[in-house]
Amino acid sequence: MTKKIILRTLSIFFLVLLFFTAVGAVGAVYLLNKESHNAHTIELKPSPQAISQSFTITDINGEALQESSNIYKYIPAQLSGKEQNIPELYIKALVAVEDSDFYSRKTKGYSIKGVSNAILSEVLTRLHLARGPRGGSTIDQQLAKNIAHGGFNADKSLSRKIVELIDAHSLAERYSRNEILTSYLDTLRLTPDTIGPGAAWNNLFSTPMMTDEKTPLYIAQIAYLAGLGQAPSTYVQDFSGAGKQRALTVLAVMKSSKIISEQEYKDSAEAVKKELKLNPNYTQGIPHAYQAYIAQVQKELGQLALPRNAKVVVKTYATKGHLDYLETVANHTAPDVSNIPRNELPEGALTAISVVDTKTGHILALNTNSDNPQLPISSVRSSGSTIKPLLDYAPALEYGYINENSILNGNATTYANGKPLMNYGGKSYGPVPASFALGNSLNSAALQTFDMTNDDQKNSIMRPLGIASHHYDQSHSISYDFSPLQAASAYSAIGNDGVRITPTTIASVSVNGQEVPLSQPETQRAMSSSTARSLVNLMQNVTQPNGSEPLAAQPQWPNAFATKSGLSNFPETATEPARSQGAPDAWMAATSTGVSTAVWVGSPDMSGKYYIPAAPIEQENNMRVYLLNNTIRFMNEGRNVTPFTFSGTALSHTPLLPELPQLVSPPTPQAIQQAKAFNAAAPTVTPKLEEFYQEHRQDKLVEARSVYGANEE
Repeated sequence: MTKKIILRTLSIFFLVLLFFTAVGAVGAVYLLNKESHNAHTIELKPSPQAISQSFTITDINGEALQESSNIYKYIPAQLSGKEQNIPELYIKALVAVEDSDFYSRKTKGYSIKGVSNAILSEVLTRLHLARGPRGGSTIDQQLAKNIAHGGFNADKSLSRKIVELIDAHSLAERYSRNEILTSYLDTLRLTPDTIGPGAAWNNLFSTPMMTDEKTPLYIAQIAYLAGLGQAPSTYVQDFSGAGKQRALTVLAVMKSSKIISEQEYKDSAEAVKKELKLNPNYTQGIPHAYQAYIAQVQKELGQLALPRNAKVVVKTYATKGHLDYLETVANHTAPDVSNIPRNELPEGALTAISVVDTKTGHILALNTNSDNPQLPISSVRSSGSTIKPLLDYAPALEYGYINENSILNGNATTYANGKPLMNYGGKSYGPVPASFALGNSLNSAALQTFDMTNDDQKNSIMRPLGIASHHYDQSHSISYDFSPLQAASAYSAIGNDGVRITPTTIASVSVNGQEVPLSQPETQRAMSSSTARSLVNLMQNVTQPNGSEPLAAQPQWPNAFATKSGLSNFPETATEPARSQGAPDAWMAATSTGVSTAVWVGSPDMSGKYYIPAAPIEQENNMRVYLLNNTIRFMNEGRNVTPFTFSGTALSHTPLLPELPQLVSPPTPQAIQQAKAFNAAAPTVTPKLEEFYQEHRQDKLVEARSVYGANEE
């Protein structure tokens, strides 16, 4: 009986598969016919001339941060002959990971397997069984996409894929494999400000791409570059994590394709873990104190359409003296300004500092003790509790679920999946004021406020803050990934009446002596003025004597400073003692009417080899507070740090309830019908809130001043 059931099930599955295959085939033929008139006649016209620009970058006073340096933006690819500049090892690795049948495929320009994947992906997406359409495009198709369909900005619809396929077939009919591959390489944008692998290699590693020595490090670099095309910004910005993992994946493909031997694979994989690092050419000969800032300047310049082979002079908002001083802070060598016990940085610990002008969004400083200048800019790490004011409390305040006087849950609780959520030290406090809950970073209250709003409501605030996500789960209430620059910029909105201005380093740009007009940074209201005021008032409790960070208090700026700390945990896979006694991330984020800043100290990875001691918690507290105090006090020197002011302006958002239709006079039959059909759902109290209320309705309120010592999670 069981055998018959299995056979019957397989038969049904086979028939369904045949049906969908037939539908897919008919659909493909239909779309080929329908979209064929949209195809392009693409001509490959290689550009033989390299493109470079000469950059001089100065601080706001005109002092040079980077003297005139020539940076290649584009180097045309040469695959063979005396002028060859692309190594064969890279070509083999790239073809292996991008399109392994490129040279042997009989179908011209497309892969039957790839087309089938695209059709199946489209069907599954339409049935809501997949997140989005995808498919294995050939190199021919990718070239067609890059030239005629907008590259990374191309839409992912099946009809566009069909046109791309027709274009690719046309290219394959008219050009040789090497001509297509060369043109493909010449369209690759592997870094924000370069085109082609030659310029990208020069930009990332500052070493010759062509070499006779096939060292483990060189093979590791080849693997990293060959895999970069899948997600360039991710693998550069998260180099230590996703970037290195991608390099290891490509090395495995190179081994299985017999491009490298087993021993070369082992040695190169070890080189990825221990030796591989980014060494951008714009950092060559530049003092370490300026490298992170210049990395951000170069990133912004990559978004400007500057003329080819031009002499470019960029004036920035930084001051050399600020960057020089914060270099000593990042290295933990500056004398502490607040006389707190200063713990030395543990072995392997990294630091990052980002500072923006609260009112203008001008990026004033970016510093790190790391060799990776991207660390303060785009390396995302777990926020710990620094996310609570932004993702949990701000939306709940904005949409009227809580106010400054609300009573929240101070007891240990659970996530929806039953996983327990404890407050720091395993403490429970019963019902507590919102000020005490945020001031002492209670996880239970953070989850409670997080649960009050939906994703759209959260994103009405998170999107203008520049840190939005498509979806939020409950773990985000106490841990959310962002970079130090993103954190500093987001916190600036709290101190700027709820308004965030897109951060920028560039004050002016001149090309060949002529100043270039620059667009103004975008200004967005992220929250109502009243929400910003309430957040400031609640966050004042963080630095009270019974708050989580009394040593971060700035009494010299009354009502002009607010801060929040954060601490994350190692995963269960981390080694001891890091797993139980350490932290990979320790943050302070702060805003004032002068500057806003985010400082971070943490481990280079999640293995547990290096960690920030968090038992006792005073050690990591002192490290992050040292970074904050020395940074914000120095950067606010000479500034008029006056109390926060609030305009009373509201955030424009969709009403929580539908509005009653307006009746005209005299009323029309249609208007009367609309009024009769009006059905505004009444607000409901969630079962969790009702249960909490019933459980604690008889509790006596604990006075905040009687509780001491509740710190980070």
